[in-house]
This record gives sequence, C-alpha cells and structure tokens, in this order.
Amino acid sequence: MADSSHRVPPLLEIRLRYVAQQYRRRKQLLGRLKFAAAFLVGLLLLWVGLPLAEELSVPFALPFALILAPLVFLWRRWLRGERAEEIDPTQIALLIDALHPELENLTVSSVEFARPDYRATSAWIVDQVLQKALTATSRFDLSELVDPRPLKKLALGSAALWLVGSIFLGFLLHSWDLGRIGDGFFSPSADRPPLFSVEPGDVQVRQGTDQTVWVEDAPRGQGGAIRWRTDQGDWQSSPLEPGAEKVLYFRLRHLQADTEYQIQIGNQRSPIYRIAVWTPPAVESIDLTYRYPDYLQLPLREVTDGGPIAAPPGTVVQLEVTADEPLSQATLELASGTSIPLTAAAAHRWGGDFTLTGDDEYRIDLRDVDGDENEPTLPHAIVVEIDAPPDIRVELPRGDDEATPIEEIPFRLAISDDYGLKAYGLQYELAGRPPVRLPLHIPSESPTEAGIEYLLSLEDWDLSPGDLITWTVWAEDHKPGRPPYETLGDPYFLEIRPFRRTFSRAVSNQGGAVGSGSSGSDAADQKQIIIATWNLRRQAPEMDEEEYIGSRAAITAAQRQVLEAALENPPPPGKESLVADLQSEVSASLERLEEAALPEPAPLLSQALIHQQRAYRFLLQLESDHRQIAQNSGAGGSGQGSTRRRELDQLETTRRRDFSEQASTLEEQLAATRQARSDIETLTRRQEFINQDIARLVSEMDEGDEEQRPEMRRQLEKLRAEQRRNLNDLDALEGRIASGDLDVAQAQNARQRLDQARRQMQRSARDLAGSQPQNARAAGRRALDALRQVDDDLGHLSRSAAAERLGQLRRQMEEMRSRQAELTVDIRTLRDHSARPLESAQQQIEEILREKEEFSAGFSDFMDRAGELAEKAAT
Repeated sequence: MADSSHRVPPLLEIRLRYVAQQYRRRKQLLGRLKFAAAFLVGLLLLWVGLPLAEELSVPFALPFALILAPLVFLWRRWLRGERAEEIDPTQIALLIDALHPELENLTVSSVEFARPDYRATSAWIVDQVLQKALTATSRFDLSELVDPRPLKKLALGSAALWLVGSIFLGFLLHSWDLGRIGDGFFSPSADRPPLFSVEPGDVQVRQGTDQTVWVEDAPRGQGGAIRWRTDQGDWQSSPLEPGAEKVLYFRLRHLQADTEYQIQIGNQRSPIYRIAVWTPPAVESIDLTYRYPDYLQLPLREVTDGGPIAAPPGTVVQLEVTADEPLSQATLELASGTSIPLTAAAAHRWGGDFTLTGDDEYRIDLRDVDGDENEPTLPHAIVVEIDAPPDIRVELPRGDDEATPIEEIPFRLAISDDYGLKAYGLQYELAGRPPVRLPLHIPSESPTEAGIEYLLSLEDWDLSPGDLITWTVWAEDHKPGRPPYETLGDPYFLEIRPFRRTFSRAVSNQGGAVGSGSSGSDAADQKQIIIATWNLRRQAPEMDEEEYIGSRAAITAAQRQVLEAALENPPPPGKESLVADLQSEVSASLERLEEAALPEPAPLLSQALIHQQRAYRFLLQLESDHRQIAQNSGAGGSGQGSTRRRELDQLETTRRRDFSEQASTLEEQLAATRQARSDIETLTRRQEFINQDIARLVSEMDEGDEEQRPEMRRQLEKLRAEQRRNLNDLDALEGRIASGDLDVAQAQNARQRLDQARRQMQRSARDLAGSQPQNARAAGRRALDALRQVDDDLGHLSRSAAAERLGQLRRQMEEMRSRQAELTVDIRTLRDHSARPLESAQQQIEEILREKEEFSAGFSDFMDRAGELAEKAAT
C-alpha cells in the first residue's frame, strides 16, 4: 500500500482491511438476495408458462429460454460480478472518515501518503500524519468502525429466499412430468399423437346428463388418468377405471356446464377435448285464442297456459307459443301429417293459426338460434266438438195423454244447447190441419239453458171427441242449414175424449176380437208407426242403404197389417164412412213410404207422417164411446195382434231413451267420472310429492353452502322435468274429459278447474327453471288445491247422476208392479172360466208363462241394477 519509507501503520492497515471485508460481504449478500428473488420469480413464471405453452402447442424450450436468459444475466451481474470486483482503499478510508468526523480526514490522508506513486516533499510531515492517524484510530474497536447488524439481516433474508426457492423447485420437480417435458422440449405436444384413442372426443350433451369417456388401445400395464375442468374452473384429476381389454373409462356425471378434458397414460397425453353442454329449447306456455264461427255469435275466447284444443268445426284457433330461449324456427305439427309454420312475434314468442276440421293431435317443434331442436313432447289433443242440436226434455205432460175439449194442459220443459239457444217453443198439429208453431221465447242473448212453464188452453180450438193432437217441442240454435227435423223433439199425442165414457166387461169364449176393442189396439199400433216414421226421418242421414230399407220395410208391413185388421172388423153404427177415409190415408202413407229413398227421404217421410196422423185420428173415431174390457177365455184372438205387436216392438219406435238406454248412459257417465277421479287422484298424489321435494330443497338451499349449489341446481332441473311430466299428463286427461262420456256441464266445469291447475303448474315449472323454488312452491300449492277441487266437484256430480239413476229404478219398480197386477188378473180370469177348449186354454197358459218369464227377467235385471247402484254409491 506504500513504499518502505511511507507505509501505513500495521494496526491501521488491519482496521482498513476489516472494513473492506465487511463492505465486500455486504455487496455479496445483497447480490445473493436479489438473485434469490429473481430465481423465485422465474420459477413462478415457469410454473405458469409450461401449461400455457402446452395449451398453445409451442415447445417447452420457449418458456425455459425466456426465463433462463434473464436469470443468467442477473447471475453474472449480481453474483459473479460482485465477487470479482476490487475495492479501492481510498473508498474505505473515506467511509471511516465519514463515520468518524473527529478523525479530521487522517485516515484518507494516511492512505494517500502510503500510495507508491506519492512523492512527499517532507518525510517528517508524512510520518507525523501517519503516527497521528494510528493514535486516533487505536481508540476505536473494530465493531465501532462499521455496524455488523445489517449484514446479519441480509444473510438471513438471502438464506430465507433461497430456502423458499428450493422448496418451490422441489414441488415443481415432483408435480411436473419430466419425461413429457423432455419429449416436448423442442417440439409441441400437438405434433405427437398418442398411441391410444379417446372417445367420444369433442361431443355435445344435454344439460344434467352423464358422459362416459373411454380409451381404446391403452398400453398394457399402465394406468391412466383424466383431468377435466369446467369453463374458468380449476383442473381436476381422477384415475381411469379398467374396462375390457385395452379399454379404460371414466364417467363424468351430471354435466351442468361446458367441460374440457384430457387423457394421460404414461408420458403420453391426448389433445384437450371439449364437451359442449346444451339445454334444448322448450315450450314455456301455449296461449290459445278461439275465434268461433260467425253463426255462433260468440266472442273471442282466450285460454292462457293452454294445451288441449276443443271447439266446434270451423273454429279458427290462434296459438302463441312462448319458448325459454330465442328461436330461429317454430312449427306446429299435426298428427294427420300437416305442418303449420309459426311466425315470430318476438325472439321468444311465435304464433300461428289453423281451422278445426276434425279430431287430431298436435305438438310444437322448436329450433333455437344454434340449430338445436327441442326434445319430443307428448302431443296435445284436438277435439272437434260437434255442434249438437238443442237437447229437449219434457217434464210435463208425462207422455201421451187424453183430455176433454175444454181442458188446460200444463207444460214444463227444459231446453239446453252447447253453444246457445236462438229460439224455442211448442209445435202442435191437428190431424187434417197444417202444423202450428208457437214461439214461447226468443231470447235477446244466447243462453245455453232455458226452463219453460206454459199453460195450453184447448177450449178455443173447437175440438171434438176423437180429434188427435200431435205435439212436440222445437228449439233452434245458431247453426245454419240444420234440417228442420233436427230442431224438433220427440212426438207426443193428445187424444180428445168425450166428457163421459162408460165401460163394461165382455167375455169371449173363442178368444176372437171383441167388437170395438180391436180398433183401440189398431190405434195403439198406428201410434207406434207414427213414432217409428218420425224416428226414421231423424235417423236416416246416419243410416246406410241396407239399414234404411230394412226399417222402412218394417214400418210399411206394420202399416198394411193395421189397415187389414181395421177392414176385418165391422165399424160402429153410424161410422161406416170413416173406414173409407182410413183406407185412403193409409194407402197414401204407404205410397209415400215406398217413394222415400236415400239420400233425401225427409220430405216424403214428412208427407207420410201427415197421412199416418190422419189415419190415427180415424182409428180413434172408430172407437165407441162405450168401451168394453175384453176378457178372452181363449187365446185365439191374441194370435195376429200379438204377432203384429212383436213386429212393432222390434222397430226403433221409442221416442226417448228407455230405461235401459238411460241407465247405460248413466253407467257410462259414472264410469267416466270414476276414471277421471282416479286420474286426478294420481295427478294430485304426484303433485303432493313434487311440492314436498320443493319444500325440502328450499330448506336445503337456505342451509347449504356454495359447494352444494351444483347439486341443488341439478335437483331443480329434475323437479322441473317432473312438473312438466305432470303437466303433460294433465293435458292428456283434459283431452279425455273433453271427448269422453261425462255430462256436458260436468265436463265443462272439470276443464275449467283443470285450466286453473295447469296455469299454476306452468308457473311452478317456470319458477323452477328460474331458480326460484319459493315461488314454485307457492304455485304448486295452488295447483294442488285446484286438483282437489276438481275431485270434489266430480264427486258431487257423480252423486247427482246416482240420484237420477235411483229415480229411474223407482219408475221401473212401478212399471213392474203394474205388470204384476195385470198378470194376476189374467191368472184369475183363467181360473174362473173353466168352460173353454183345451187348446185355447193351453195357448193362454203359454202366453201367461211367457209374460211371467219376461217379468222374472226384468225383475232380475232390476235387482242387478239396484245392487250395482248400491255398490257404486258405497265407493
């Protein structure tokens, strides 16, 4: 540091070297600390960069080069450079003088004087300075010259950073697949196809379903793993499960979002595949608007959240379909094969219309903006409700009757129509006179039901005993072109009798006809012929050729037999001219019957009816005012009359449904009611289960955490599917009710209640789709209440039908009691008259036995029906 003559004192030189060593150590520790921090940052960047390089299909060498190059530069600067750098003693001296001003720059002066190139002018002065510097610095310890505590902190910090870096490096080496990194160091992984195949690769699945991923041609003896993640999620890994030979698989369950997955076996990795999760478009609601035919004069009818369609033919039905997502196409598909494209009113709402022509089914096909189609759904029923003629019920008078020319006849009528009445009243016809139509009411509106009470006075009609009044009820609805006979009810007869009539008993041992008793039987048969012709005119449009000709032939044969029987018996005194009039009317009736042919027999059948009614009037006039009650001791007289009666009984001559037909209809209504209640009970029970599940899910969502949210969303989707299924079953039930055997009022009331239930079910399904289970639970409760109300209403209506059936049973019992009384009289008559031919007695016994068997069969049928009614009432 100085020549021999000017050397720094040894003690001072030691102190200078100590300070220089501490300074050098500080710089080295600071460089190590900086490089440790840079190394840790480089490891972090490498940890992020390698997966990114793999996804971008770039060689792994690129991230290594980008990170290692700066690290090498920093190493050369902070570690190697600091170690090679020399420290100038002058800097150390300046540092000591700066820390100790009291030295008065003696340290730096000593260092300068000791330099080899220094040429002093006075050696004595230099020696004095050096000696003084030595004396001044000897008062300080080494620790006082420089503080060692910052060096200790730098050493601890550097050691800590290097320890963290070493741990993180060990973690990376453990987690990295070094073989895979080596394989992809200079070439991207995408350029190296794996030796195995992955199925199904990229695929699209429905939300909430499972997807199995399988590996074929897997290397023997090597397990595999799958890693997957949802969008913006963390990667998860699971081992593959062994399947068949060289096949590994794994099932991804309940997929709710788009998912990426990759297979790794050994040091080979497959490309990253994508499972696109999609929700098919679905119909949220169908709103219906019915535009009825103009003749019905009905306003528009709107049905929200509808499904099944029921209306008369010619009705234009407008649909507005709301979907749960924007659509590119919507189509109404009819089961008959017709496709009706719907037009867009908005992205989610599409509409269209069509005209009802016949029963059918329809479904809505949707296609969203991505081209995905909705899943097949259950079709909705289309029921064309026939605009039936008005229904007419006569409560008074109770059937055919007799009256004097001055009586007042009370009428009580009940008339109803499915779409509204236009006008109604009475029509009566005196034989030989044109019919008279008496309007009783022409409503300003179109009521569907009407009750009528009317008192008809005969005093002003100038009637005579023997006159015949044929009367019926007419009612018109708004349907145009309805045949006139469809507006008429069944025919009834009112016979005008004398003010006084006497009766006596006549007995014939030979069983022949007893005077005037024959014309009474002929008149009864003629009345049946009129009714049969009336019904034939009404039913002819529904008959085929063979059926029509058979019915007409039976009426014609019966008409001839009535004429033959009337001609065989001598007329009462003073009434001989009536026989010729009778023959003329019957002949005219036969001519019109023969001429009446399909397809338009109604006009000629109407003319035949006019002649038949006149003939009936003449037959009544041929009866004597003094009537005899015939008690035949023989059975011979019953031959021809009984044969003709049986032939007439074979005709469809009933004006209204008899008891068995009414009972059959009631049985069908009761059976339909029971089936409907059973179906509603099933829907109600399922809705209860859905409501319970929704309530449980609401409780779990209130208490659950974020990890349980995906499972809860899956349960919401499942409940929504269950609610949709219940809604489809309700639509099917409403279609069956609309086309079934329920009473019209009963069916309308049930459908209104079911519409309420449907709207609430639809709202519940929408709330479930919108993750609003609280609202869905409230709507589900309202739907459940509506279903229970439907069941209660059907129960009340069913009891009403049972009560009507009970009334019919009572009437049948009265008829059976009357028949029993008649049989008793016949048996007593047979016993009281012993003077009769054996053959005649045997025939009468056989006739009584036959009637007895019929009575027994009728009684057995009555008991069966009564027992069945009791059983149904119990259930």
